[in-house]
Amino acid sequence: MKKALLIVLFMIMMPLASAQFGEFTTENKIIVVAGDSSEGSIILTNALNSDFKVVSFIKFIALDDNNKEVQGFSFELIPDKTGEWRRKENKTFYYKLTTNESVNGGSYTLELTLWGFTQTGDLYIITSRIPVEVIEKPLKLLDIGSYVEGKPQNISYVLNGETIVAYAHIKNFKSSPVMINATAQLLKGDKIIMENKKTFNVSGNNYLVKNELKIPYNLPEGEYKVRYILSYPEETFTFSKDYFVTFGVKISSISLEAKNILEGENNEVYIDVISDRNLNAEIALELFDSNESLLTSIKNNVKIAQGSNRFTFNVPAPIPGKIKVKATLSYGDVVLGEAEDEFLSIAFPSIENITIVTHDDVAIAKLEIVNPNNFEIASKVMYSFYVGDSVLKREKLELQLKKGTNEIEIILKVPLGEVINYEIYLEELGKRTQKTGSFKIELPPSTTTTTTVEPTTSSTAANTTTTHIGDNEENNTGKAVLVVLLITIVLIAAYIMYSPKESKKRKRPKPKRKSPLGRFKRPKIPKFREFKNIPKKKS
Repeated sequence: MKKALLIVLFMIMMPLASAQFGEFTTENKIIVVAGDSSEGSIILTNALNSDFKVVSFIKFIALDDNNKEVQGFSFELIPDKTGEWRRKENKTFYYKLTTNESVNGGSYTLELTLWGFTQTGDLYIITSRIPVEVIEKPLKLLDIGSYVEGKPQNISYVLNGETIVAYAHIKNFKSSPVMINATAQLLKGDKIIMENKKTFNVSGNNYLVKNELKIPYNLPEGEYKVRYILSYPEETFTFSKDYFVTFGVKISSISLEAKNILEGENNEVYIDVISDRNLNAEIALELFDSNESLLTSIKNNVKIAQGSNRFTFNVPAPIPGKIKVKATLSYGDVVLGEAEDEFLSIAFPSIENITIVTHDDVAIAKLEIVNPNNFEIASKVMYSFYVGDSVLKREKLELQLKKGTNEIEIILKVPLGEVINYEIYLEELGKRTQKTGSFKIELPPSTTTTTTVEPTTSSTAANTTTTHIGDNEENNTGKAVLVVLLITIVLIAAYIMYSPKESKKRKRPKPKRKSPLGRFKRPKIPKFREFKNIPKKKS
C-alpha cells in the first residue's frame, strides 16, 4: 500500500519538476467591507509568450502589506477552467470574495495560482496578483452640496417661496443596502428655523439622496445657513452653505408730482418697484398730518412684473399743512418694503374786503387779504383801474402773505366826475379769484366850494400787514420839485428886501485898445491890363 502511494506521488511530482513558471497580470482592484462579501468581474491578461490550450485555477492565498499570509478570506473564480488562451489575450472572470469580521481594514493581495497547458503538453505554473482593499466603513461619499431649485448651483441667494435642495451621491461597497438618515436644516445663527428629515436605504455605486427646504413667504430677509447631515452607525457626513434670503421685490423710490398743492386738490404719487419675480401684491398709501395723525388710507392691488415697475396713484390734500405720504408694499402679511415723502397743502387765500378812500383827485384802494394757513405763503396780486377803455393804472405784485389778515393799499390819481372801474385778481398755485367794482368822485359845485369826501373805514383783524403802493412816481416827484421851487423863491425875495443898499460910484470908461501894428490901411485892389495883341519880343 505504501509502495502504491509513493508511485502516485512520484507521478504527480514528475510534471511539476519539469514545469515552467510565469505570471498573468491584471489592472483591477477589489474593494470589500470587512465581514462582508464583494462580487464582480476582473480581467486577466496572458503576459507570457505562449499560447495555452487549458488554464485551470488551482488555489489562492491572501497576503498583507508585509507580504505575509493571512487568514479570513474566501475567494471563488468563475469559471475555474478555461481553454484556448493565446498570448497577450485578455479574459474576463467573475469573482466572489468574502472576508471575516476579524479582518482589519487595509491593503491586501490575493495571489492566485493557475496551471496552464500548451498544445505540446508543457505545464506552466502561473501566478496572478490581485490587489484588495478591505474597508471598515461601507459607504463612500462621492459628492454633497445644495442649490436653489431651477437656478445655477453657484447662486447664493434664495427668494421667499423658492426651494433649496440639499443632495449627496453615495457609493455603497457592501453587498446589501445600508440605511442612512439625512437631515436638512435652515439656521439663523445657531437657531434652527426649519428642517427636513428623511431615511434612505443606500445601495449601488452612485445612490442619490436629497432633502428639500421650501423657504416660507413670511421668513424675514437676511443671512441664513443650510446644513445637511448624513449619518449611519459607522460614520456621519456634514455639509453647510450660506444663503441670503430675500423676497426679491422692493420699493426703489417714491416721488410726488408737486411739493405744493392747494387744499382739496389731488397730488400724484409715483412708486418705483424692482422685482426678481412676477407677483400679485398690494400697495397701501397712508396720509399723516404734521402731528402724525392718520388722515386717510388707500389700498391698491398691483401686478408686479419681473424687472422695473412704476405705479401712479392720486392722493388728496384734505387739510392745509404738511402731509406725509407713506407707501407700504406687501404680499399677504409679509411687508416687502416701505417708503415715504411729503408735500405742503395750502389753503387758498381770499380777498375779504376792498375799501375805496378818496381825497380831492386821489383814491386809495385798501385790500384785506386773509391767509388762513399757519405759515407764510407767496402769492400774486394783479389789479387794473380804468375809465372806459383808458387804463389809469395796472400792476402785478409778488407778495409774501403772513398768517392772518394782510392789508394792501393802492394809491392812484383819478379824474373827477368819471366812473372808475377796477378788477383785482388774487393768484396762488395757478388758481385765480377775481374782485370787481367801481367808484366815482363827483365834481365840486363851484370853484370856491371845497368838496370833502368822508373816507370809508373798515375794521381789520389782529396780525395785520399793510403795504402802500403809490399812484405813480412822477406825481410824487412833481410835488416835491414844486415845494423846493417855492421855498427857493421866498428865500431870494427876502434876501433882496432886507439886504443893505450901497452907493454907486462913477466909473471912468476904459480907453479903446490900440493895435500894436498902428492904424490899419486897407490894401488897394490890384488892376490888371488887357492887351489886344501879344507884345513883340525885344531884339
